[in-house]
Amino acid sequence: MHTALERLVDALDRAPTTSVRSLDVRTDSERHQLLVEWNDTRADYPAEASIHELFEAQAAKHPDAIAVAHEGRQLSYGEFECARKPAGASPAPRLA
Repeated sequence: MHTALERLVDALDRAPTTSVRSLDVRTDSERHQLLVEWNDTRADYPAEASIHELFEAQAAKHPDAIAVAHEGRQLSYGEFECARKPAGASPAPRLA
């Protein structure tokens, strides 16, 4: 934190009219940690499954978990599935 504040003060001293938003106060190692290490979110998933099949599997496992959120509204996986599939509807055929 101290290093970031020092870098911010130095940058503002060198270019006082520069917008604070455009200044990068992270060191190279901090930038690497943020963009590379903490952003390594790769995960294996069944490549043969379609996105809607993966969504349905998630809904079956965690029906109360939040599936979608927008402008302050949220739907759980269970609510989303109920809204998406009318009661008694058969699943759509898989297209090759």
